[in-house]
Amino acid sequence: MFVDADLYFNNYRSFIAQANMNVPKTQNTDSIPFALNNKAQQNQYRMWTNSQTKVYNYGASLGVTYTMRGYRLHANTSYAKLRKSANEDGLEDGFNTPEWTVNAMISKEEIIKHIGAGVSWKWQSSFLWQSFLVNGQTPSYNTLDAR
Repeated sequence: MFVDADLYFNNYRSFIAQANMNVPKTQNTDSIPFALNNKAQQNQYRMWTNSQTKVYNYGASLGVTYTMRGYRLHANTSYAKLRKSANEDGLEDGFNTPEWTVNAMISKEEIIKHIGAGVSWKWQSSFLWQSFLVNGQTPSYNTLDAR
């Protein structure tokens, strides 16, 4: 039996993040307030900048592998979390990582001469995806693979 575990904690200042910039499509100073009230009259940009918010990233993982009579049973899980301090500046961090992932597998190197097989299952929790192209909730999903 083999067990592997880890914990981590990171503390960031000046975390790289993105901010939305809306620039009116008009040069007429009298029309700028109207253009800023209508997204169709704006060019939208996303700029990389450094956040003033303190950002903390922490997590852990645990894996167990057990081998018996040529069979290998393996399972692991990991947890990852990004937390911001209370004085959040509203910038998008783009962490794009599920909080939880779980994997489980059973395999045998040789079921019959020169032929092995295995089945693995993976699940991950839903999470918020943030990027310069799209923002949205990524649903949780699982997969089952056989070889």
